[in-house]
Parts: sequence; C-alpha cells; structure tokens
Amino acid sequence: MSTGFSLEMSDEARSQMPNIPADETDKAAYQKLIAAAAALAAEHTAFSILLDRLAETAGVPLPTVERFFPNPEAAASALALHYSERAASEVALDQLATPEDNWQGIVHDIFLRGRVFYRKHPVALKLRLGAVQNAGVRHILLQNGYAFAALIQHEIQKHFIIPGNADLTEDFMNAITITDALWSLSVYQHGEITNDAVEASERAVAGYLEQVLGQRLKSRPAN
Repeated sequence: MSTGFSLEMSDEARSQMPNIPADETDKAAYQKLIAAAAALAAEHTAFSILLDRLAETAGVPLPTVERFFPNPEAAASALALHYSERAASEVALDQLATPEDNWQGIVHDIFLRGRVFYRKHPVALKLRLGAVQNAGVRHILLQNGYAFAALIQHEIQKHFIIPGNADLTEDFMNAITITDALWSLSVYQHGEITNDAVEASERAVAGYLEQVLGQRLKSRPAN
C-alpha cells in the first residue's frame, strides 16, 4: 500500500530489515521461510522467531536463512512487510458510503475491516498490537499506518468535500494511533479485540475527528 509518504529509517531499523530476493528461485525459498516464520510465531503467546528453528521448520539450510534474515529481528520485519501487503489487498477496498453514512461511516467501515483482518491473521495482530516490537517492525508499522491514514483521506474525499481540500493525513494517523492503543489494551487484557474495545475506539476517534471534520461533510456531487 503505497502513498508516496516515506519515513526516514533509523540505522537500527535498517539493520533489522530482510534482504528481499529478486531471483525467482530465491523468491520461492523466501516465501517458504515467510510461511514457516508465520507458523512459528503462531505457536507461542509471545512473538519469537529463532533462525535455527526457522531453518529446521522450513527445511532450508541455516546459511540460506541468514542470507535473507541477518538476525531474528529481520525475520519479524519480513513478516510485518508480508502482512502489510496482505492488509493492502484485504482492507484497502473501495467504500460504499452514502450521504447518510457521512465520514463516520467510512471510518467505521475501514476500522471494522481492520478488526476482521486481525481475526483472520492472528500473527499480524501480535506484530501490530503485541507488547514487544523491534525497531524494524515499528518502522514498517508506522509506514503502514500512514498508508491507511492516506486511504481514509482518499475515501472520505472521494465521497465528501473536505473544506479547502485540507491534507488531514496526520489527523487520520492520530486516529489510527488512538485505535491501536485501545485495541492493544484489549488484546493484553482479553487476548482479542473485544466489542467493547471497538466501541470505545469508535467513540474516541469520532470525538477526535469531529474537531477537524465537524459532525457532517457535504456530499460530493455525482459525476
């Protein structure tokens, strides 16, 4: 999910990035390792991937694993990239908003899809909402957050008129951060994103965004 927005990467995060192959044969081995890493991450409550265990699970020599993932953190970052791409295809879809929905309906729909995505992909939930994140994963998740913020802006602007065509990406990113915090607390306390957490996040986000969008936006005239 590309938005043209790019966060500066720290040296620590850069050292925790995977070496993504271009060769087709290497790509097949890389995808095999991604699948094995996801399976290992799903086995444990805490997120942890050991490279020797990953090599054993995937049936791939350890030197090959280390060529793609120079450290365990790089394997986690590879999974974060993988699920970011999955989210782009499963969550970032055209909205079916109506004037009655107004902007709240679009925000609700996108966040609802996010919750469905995390239920479908529990490893992605661990990565985004878990207690421990390395620098590489944090960088990827922040980049992904800005991509979703731009998605919300795009979808709202497609159906409604934002006064002055203001760029509210930072505001939508703040809304995502609020949601992540409440959902993360729910995962910590209950092991899942509960209905109460979803309702609490919607109230908090609506209250925050009303400060910049108002309660209703004018519908954009149909072409």
